[in-house]
Amino acid sequence: MPLCPPLLSIMLAILLKILFNFSGRTFDHQLLDMFEFGLEDYKPIKDFKCEKISSGIKPCIIFVGEVFEQKEDMIRLRNFLTDFFHREQIDAVSLQGLEHALVFTAHDGKVYLRSYR
Repeated sequence: MPLCPPLLSIMLAILLKILFNFSGRTFDHQLLDMFEFGLEDYKPIKDFKCEKISSGIKPCIIFVGEVFEQKEDMIRLRNFLTDFFHREQIDAVSLQGLEHALVFTAHDGKVYLRSYR
């Protein structure tokens, strides 16, 4: 069941505030990756009236599209997004405890983010 768009809006707003225009990762004081992000068809959270995801829930992160495994820049983007949404390391996943999934889909040169509960 798709989660209502407010969480997506919150996440995109956070991404925009933190990442918009340029974002990157550093290691040992050296730049590893840098990406430029844009946003189309933004809708603020106040436009949606539905249940929200609780804070602290670790999402299952899913990447859809062959380009995430074939194109070097998309492989780097997948790694960047995984690091951005990564929380603590876990050893096992309980499907009964799976409450939230973030799905990144690559299609026609764009990456779409959907949030499901």
